[in-house]
Amino acid sequence: LVRFMSHEVTDLEPVFEYLSSMDPKRTDLWEARYICFIWLSLICMIPFDLKRIDSGAQDSPLIEKMLNVCKHYLCTTGKERDGAGLLIARLLSRQDLCQHYLVPYIEWAKQRLSSNADVFETTGILQSLCMTYQLSPRHVLLPTLDDTVIPLLTMAFFDLYANNALIRKLRTKLTQRVGLCYLKPKVAAWRYQRGNRSLKQNLGHKEGTTIYIQHTMVEEEDDDDDISENLEVIIEILLHGLRDKDTIVRWSAAKGIGRITQRLPQELAEDVVGSLLELFEENTLINKQDGSLNLSAVSDHTWHGASLAVAELARRGLLLPNRLQETMPWILKGLKFDLKRGSHSIGAHVRDACCYVCWAFARAYAPEIIQPFVAEIAQNLIVVSVFDREINVRRASSAAFQENVGRQGIFPHGIDIIQKADYFSLGNRNNAFLSIAFDIAR
Repeated sequence: LVRFMSHEVTDLEPVFEYLSSMDPKRTDLWEARYICFIWLSLICMIPFDLKRIDSGAQDSPLIEKMLNVCKHYLCTTGKERDGAGLLIARLLSRQDLCQHYLVPYIEWAKQRLSSNADVFETTGILQSLCMTYQLSPRHVLLPTLDDTVIPLLTMAFFDLYANNALIRKLRTKLTQRVGLCYLKPKVAAWRYQRGNRSLKQNLGHKEGTTIYIQHTMVEEEDDDDDISENLEVIIEILLHGLRDKDTIVRWSAAKGIGRITQRLPQELAEDVVGSLLELFEENTLINKQDGSLNLSAVSDHTWHGASLAVAELARRGLLLPNRLQETMPWILKGLKFDLKRGSHSIGAHVRDACCYVCWAFARAYAPEIIQPFVAEIAQNLIVVSVFDREINVRRASSAAFQENVGRQGIFPHGIDIIQKADYFSLGNRNNAFLSIAFDIAR
C-alpha cells in the first residue's frame, strides 16, 4: 500500500497538518491516523534537508512537532502506535537529523521507561527503538551504544515486566540489533561452506554417495578491530533469552545468537557455541545403575531455545564439523524428549525444534561430514515421523528426513520411505501408527 502513495516534497506539511488536526480521543479515526503515519514515514525519506522544507509558520521546528506527535501516539493501544514508531525510526535514521535528535530521543526513552510509563507506552518506545536500530546506518548508531543504549538494556525496570512476553521479546530484539551494531557487517571467513549442491547428482549415484564438494575453513584475517566488552553483556542477555518461558522470546534470542556469531572472530564464536552446548547439560542427572542421562529435572524451555540456536548456527555454517561429535547426542536425545508433568507430558516443542536442527544439518553439511551419524539420524527421524503423538512433530520429522534424503543422498531406502511417509499420509494418527509404520518396517 505504501509504495502507491505519493511522496512529493509538497505533501509533507499538509499530511502532517491533517494528522495534527485529528482528535486523538476519537477511536473511529484510527485508520486515518495510521495511514497518515505510514504516509509520512514514506515522505520523510525524500533526499532533501527537511529543515529547508519547513515553511517556518509554526512556533517550533517541523521536525520537533512531528516527533512530539509521535511520542504522544506511542502511548496508544492501536495501530497508530506502530505507525508512530516507524515514523520516528525513519526520522532518526536520516543523516541530517540523527546528530541532533537521536541521542536526545534515547535519553527521553530512558527517562520515560524509568519513571511512570505504562505498559502500552513501554511497548511503543521499545518498538520505535527496535526499528531505529534496524533502519539507521551503523556509523550513526555507533556513538550511541556504550553510554546510551547499553544502560537502557540493563535497566531494572525490565524486572517489572517479567510476565510480559511482548516486552521481553522487544528487549531481546533490541539487544540483538545493538549487538550487530558493535560488529562490522561481514560474514565470517572461518565458517563452514559446503559449496555448490546438486539434488540430481545426489540422487543419481547408485552407491548412495555424493560428489566431492570442496569446503573451506579459512582463518579469519586480523583486522585489528577491538571487540567491545559490552558485547559480553549482549551475548549474556541473548543466552538468558534462550531460557525464557515464551517461544517468541526464545526464537528471537536464537536468531540473535546466529546473526551475531556470524560476525565474530572464530575464537569468540567458539566460546558462544560452548556456552550454548552447556545449556543442554543444565540439571541433567546420571543414573548410577547404567550411567545413562536422566532428563527429568531439565527445563523444556532451555532445551527448546538451545535447539533453535543450534539450528540457526548450523544453517549459517557456524557450527563447525568438529563440533558435531558433541552436539549430535543432545539433538538425538531431543528428538525423544518427553517429560511427565503431573497428569500430562511436555516436550513436543523440543522435538519439533530438534527436527529443525536435523533439517538444517542436511542443508549445511556435505555428505562425508554427516556420514558417521547417518544411521542414528535416519532411525530416530523415522521413529518420530510415524510414532510421535503430535501431528506437527510427525510432519516436521518427515520433512527433515526428506531434506536429508535429497541433500545427502546417503540415507538407506530414503526414496521408498518418503513415498510412504509423506506430509498428508502422516496427518492421520491411526494411519501413521498402524499402516505406515508397518509398511516401513516390512
